[in-house]
Amino acid sequence: MKNWPTKSSALGADGESHEYSPMAPKATGEPSNEVSARAYGAGAIPFHWVSAALIAALWLIAEVVGFMPRALRPDIWSTHVLLGLGLALAIAGRIFWHLRYRPSGPRSGGWLDALGRLAHLALYTLMVIGTALGHSDPLLRGYSMFGLWALPNLHGSSGLVRDVTDWRDVAANILIALVLLHASAALFHHLIILGHGRRITPVLRLRDRHPGKLNNSARALPRAGPRASDARR
Repeated sequence: MKNWPTKSSALGADGESHEYSPMAPKATGEPSNEVSARAYGAGAIPFHWVSAALIAALWLIAEVVGFMPRALRPDIWSTHVLLGLGLALAIAGRIFWHLRYRPSGPRSGGWLDALGRLAHLALYTLMVIGTALGHSDPLLRGYSMFGLWALPNLHGSSGLVRDVTDWRDVAANILIALVLLHASAALFHHLIILGHGRRITPVLRLRDRHPGKLNNSARALPRAGPRASDARR
């Protein structure tokens, strides 16, 4: 039987000799980890922002509903229950996407990476617990959605209903605090660690020194390469 070669060498665009396997997927010009991360982000990013928007909306409704006219409160709470159902679906989709399509590339390591993973674990845990408690509350009380249909009534005791409500509020407040901490850490990572904040530093300095020249700040920023006039000199 003829032995087919498993590897060959070819001269890459960088002038170096690279080994490849005929059974490996064709090169696409991008590292496989980068392609995998991009495909993962295509689903993870929408789940992330939908979850964040629903968490903020649910928390705001719970905080301001007491100031609304009594005639509107049943419909507001019905909307709250529907948004909570949407959050439960978003969390389930987010967890499935994370487990199914998470990139398998190497992690950066270090205490920042460990802290980030711990924060995400806490966020997922609180989202699941808070959503479960939030849905248990109307089921234990018995509730009519918009006055059109009634949710199943589990006939919970008054003490149990009170405990569930209290723990739901505690979980929601801790979750909001963690979300704010997570957002602050993301901004710190983007602006400080990755250095993207340096791009706006010249603009801020120009604004402080010459407020009237803010419109021309883009021209004051250094360009990536030499200008043609500089080359002629």
